[in-house]
Amino acid sequence: LKDTYNRYSYLTLRYTTLKDTYNRYSYLTLRYTTLKDTYNRSTNTAQPGHLFGTSLDCVLERESSGFLVPLLVRRSILEIEKRGLDIIGLYRLCGSETKKSLLREAFEDDPETVDLSSENVPDINVITSLLKEYLRELPE
Repeated sequence: LKDTYNRYSYLTLRYTTLKDTYNRYSYLTLRYTTLKDTYNRSTNTAQPGHLFGTSLDCVLERESSGFLVPLLVRRSILEIEKRGLDIIGLYRLCGSETKKSLLREAFEDDPETVDLSSENVPDINVITSLLKEYLRELPE
């Protein structure tokens, strides 16, 4: 769709069916979304942190670790390579949302001290989910 200023936008369509014991009710919801909002990949727009939703240049400058990637990416990949390469569907399966949010907060506070060991994070899918979320929220 194009609006009056010749900008592209999208209509999101959601079809919900509620079943009653006697009848079936259907609801159709339309929502207008601008192209900018459609391609906004950040899910943390309410409270942007120091790590998630921040550009790579800012993160690398703040961390000053000497690596070319943020510590979250480096430490996650090292842990995944150490104990997750033989798991089928490693990046396809989701980990626990609760544990992922706890790890996210820990990485926001201090990425150097986060414990990613198998004792603290027994499900490797939590780490892969956190890494995917970080990459998804990059503004680049």
